Amino acid sequence: MGKKHLTHTHHLLPRHMGGTDDESNLIRDISLTRHAMFHFTNWQLWGKPEDLLAWKGLAGQKTKEEILLEILSLAGKKGSRVTNSRHAEAKKEWGRWGGKNGPRDVKVANGKNLQEWHRKNPELHALADARRAEACRKTVKIRDVDTGETAVFPSVKAAAEFLGIHQSMISNVLSGRNRQTCGFTAEFLS
Repeated sequence: MGKKHLTHTHHLLPRHMGGTDDESNLIRDISLTRHAMFHFTNWQLWGKPEDLLAWKGLAGQKTKEEILLEILSLAGKKGSRVTNSRHAEAKKEWGRWGGKNGPRDVKVANGKNLQEWHRKNPELHALADARRAEACRKTVKIRDVDTGETAVFPSVKAAAEFLGIHQSMISNVLSGRNRQTCGFTAEFLS
């Protein structure tokens, strides 16, 4: 009785680029080596980190655990279209106030670091602090990603204390910098 060779199925347009499991998008019964080379070629053509990870995993250069950690890291960096657009808007708003994430010309005009900007613009600094404090007092809905259970809290501080995490982690989700934190998503209730 001969040893059965392991074959793979490859997506012509990878799922991470919007490909489907439709038969017209699949190449069936290819060898491990060819599957790895497909991903290596896609990585060279398009520069997508997902293809690089797939190639390294198929080629045995990375363990399954290393690949999962990198995939989770990529997911947090990429975010969703909605999250990325919210984040872009938040950066524009912060740039208007001359904060550290503002455009280069704003940083140079207002000083090289945030403390100097605070010293030079006490009225704007007080206004920004008041807006930040007001946002932290808004009612927050937290949802567990795994179970789907939700809980409502009177403030970001109360939610952070309940979850046992720092307020900034929830604020990063609320501002759109992250999609989730510690397995939870968050949104303001208005």
